[in-house]
Amino acid sequence: SAADRSPYHTEYMLKALDDAKRREVRLLKRFMKVIGVYGAEIAVQGFSGYVCEVLILKYGSFLNTLEGASRWREKEVIAIDSAMHRGEYGIDGSKSSRGSRDGNSSNSNSSSNKSRSVHARALRDMQMQMQMGMGNSPIIILDPVDTNRNLGLAISYESIGRFILSARNFLRRPSINYFTYTTAHDQRIIDNSKVGNILIVCFKHSPRSEDIIWGQLKSSATAIAKQLSINSFKVLRYTCYTDGSNAFISFMLESASIPRIMLKHGPKVFDANNAERFISKNKGMLLWISNEDGRLLALAERRFHDAKQLLAHIMGDLEGSGISKGLMDDIRSNGFKIYAGDEVEMFIKGSSISSSSSSRDDAVVVASAVKKIVEYMLVNDRFAFAAE
Repeated sequence: SAADRSPYHTEYMLKALDDAKRREVRLLKRFMKVIGVYGAEIAVQGFSGYVCEVLILKYGSFLNTLEGASRWREKEVIAIDSAMHRGEYGIDGSKSSRGSRDGNSSNSNSSSNKSRSVHARALRDMQMQMQMGMGNSPIIILDPVDTNRNLGLAISYESIGRFILSARNFLRRPSINYFTYTTAHDQRIIDNSKVGNILIVCFKHSPRSEDIIWGQLKSSATAIAKQLSINSFKVLRYTCYTDGSNAFISFMLESASIPRIMLKHGPKVFDANNAERFISKNKGMLLWISNEDGRLLALAERRFHDAKQLLAHIMGDLEGSGISKGLMDDIRSNGFKIYAGDEVEMFIKGSSISSSSSSRDDAVVVASAVKKIVEYMLVNDRFAFAAE
């Protein structure tokens, strides 16, 4: 388990990292924190402190790590030769004096070769697992303490992508901004023409650990997005957020409304049994035969043509919605609100803030969250997509 490995990780890094490399680790961590990809928790799904240390051991320095990341390919295998850091070889790959203290160079060579062979076999096994669809992750980072463990599993495609693009941009145009927290980007202009395509559902939730609530929100967001897609709404992207007591799940749609009518495609008239079933099932609808291929067609009316109405139905009929059971009690107890279009725009502008103190406090909380969500969805990441 992670708890069982932790002491070994600490011991390993105490031996493997010298002061110079620890400084490089701190630079890498700072870079990752500022661009928003540091932390293995579910809310971030980024790079842990341990992974940062492994990367510095692999590449040798902060800049070399960025150079390496800028060339990563999907399913890249990143591994440290374990023998190098267990005493048989130095950090730089040169032979360590500890490996030949007994003066028996042949035994030392045999031992190191065996270690290298085991390590190479672990690499091949991990690659084979990936080919078989096991341990699916954007990149493979082998844990030097346990080479059967892929540290990359906890890192999302988004975090990997933001790190790669930010690394390329930094190498192209180095800037102190990559190490400085700032709120300047909060003033970037939001394209209000796209705000009408955003839906946000909000509800209060009871206290729980961050990993639990974020896991519940992310799985629920995925389930709701699937429901929207099933009902013909094209979901372009979705996200979630919590401030510790208020949860927000948001969707950007190609369109918040779709036509009331839809065309249902049936079997060809030559398929007697299925043709009869299609006609029987669609009685009362306008039916005709396609002159292009002889298929039966029916004009049906959609149950939901407005995304906000559909989202309200999903949130009001929780059973079978796919929403996490851990959130159902919160929604049943506290209710929910859905913001769309003009309502979202009003929160961004601050014009929806009520004058009464209690309502005002709630509105300020919602407005702050809505701005974060809309900025995430409608404004380019300033590091990954830095302007030339």
